[in-house]
This record gives sequence, structure tokens and C-alpha cells, in this order.
Amino acid sequence: MEHVTYMRIRQAQTLLETTGNMLEHIAASVGYHSNDVFTRAFVRCVGVTPSHDRERR
Repeated sequence: MEHVTYMRIRQAQTLLETTGNMLEHIAASVGYHSNDVFTRAFVRCVGVTPSHDRERR
């Protein structure tokens, strides 16, 4: 399951960098039904929130 989470977050990072989609849409497109769950998983894997990751890229 850890590998699946990692792959989902990597795809989300790509979408954050290459699209202007809202976080909710990105979360859903990588398989998260809840933006809160997505954000917690993202922070666990990357160390920052998705919006902060988007800003720094």
C-alpha cells in the first residue's frame, strides 16, 4: 500500500506542476475521495501541503 500511495502522490505532484486544476480535482484524479485524506497523505510523503508544493515549483 505504501508504494501505491507514493505513486499517487507523485502523480499529484505532476498535476500540481503542469495544470491549474483545483486541489479537489487533483485529489479525485489520483484516487482520493476526500481532500483532507489527500492532504494528510501528501504531507506525510512530501513534507509540505499540496498548495505549498505548487507554490514552490
